[in-house]
Amino acid sequence: MTTATNRIAQRLSHLRDKADGLVVRATTNARMALDRPRKGAITAEYVIVLVAATGFAAVLVALLKSASVKSQLSSIITKALKAAG
Repeated sequence: MTTATNRIAQRLSHLRDKADGLVVRATTNARMALDRPRKGAITAEYVIVLVAATGFAAVLVALLKSASVKSQLSSIITKALKAAG
C-alpha cells in the first residue's frame, strides 16, 4: 500500500470506530429514555389502584354505618353465637 492509501485506511478505521461509539451511546440513551416512562407508568398505576381501593373502602364504611346493615350483621353474629354455644 502506498502512504496515501495507508492514511485513508487509518482514517476510515478511525471514523468507523467513532461511528460505533456513537451508535452504542445512542442505543444506551434510547434504552434509558424508554425505561423512564415505564417507571412513571408503574407509579401512575399504583396511584390509580390506591384511589380505587380508597373509594371502595369509603363505600364499605358507608354501608357498614347504615342501620339496616348493622341490624343484619348483628342478627348474623347472634345466630352464629347461639349455634356455637
